[in-house]
Amino acid sequence: MVGPKQIRDRGAVDQVADIARGMAGKRLRSTSITDCRPERNRLWYGGCLAIMRDRMRRASVDLIYLDPPFSSNHDYGAALLDGAGRPLPDQVAALCNRWAPDEERERAIREMPRLLRAAGIGDNMAGFWRPWMGALRTTQPRLLAYLAYMTERLLPMRRLLKPTCSIYLHCDPTASHYLKVVMDTIFGHERFRNEII
Repeated sequence: MVGPKQIRDRGAVDQVADIARGMAGKRLRSTSITDCRPERNRLWYGGCLAIMRDRMRRASVDLIYLDPPFSSNHDYGAALLDGAGRPLPDQVAALCNRWAPDEERERAIREMPRLLRAAGIGDNMAGFWRPWMGALRTTQPRLLAYLAYMTERLLPMRRLLKPTCSIYLHCDPTASHYLKVVMDTIFGHERFRNEII
């Protein structure tokens, strides 16, 4: 998380980029990198679903910058290593951009209308999910697997964001228009501000 003071003092995207450059090639042993203030300026790495569920409070985040895997169908290798020099399993999975429907994705696809409704998303939008995913299942199954993965991660972010927050999603043109529909569903199309190209 990046605190509001730092956002005013310096561009948040520049700050995240500086942190990433500082981490390049380093071996990290903990689940977060923080400064001395425990409730501010926390950068988590690893499996974001467990971190969002178990470690983050409702309406506690000012800014989310997402640089998720793309729908590129390539593997990019592990960027972070554990203390013994082995690739971190979460990072290996995060940097694998090969998508295929599997049991986990199929479960997410089946459960998504229920999860959307439970998150307070209206029946119309939650009901839209099933026919949309059904159409993609036969025409673009890899894209369907990717969207299920992303929706599973975007949905919990709705609970974490403060009312005055911002969320930035870095993606490529392969799936950007589909991800916009997913984000409009989760966060509300009226909250969309702009696209940065």
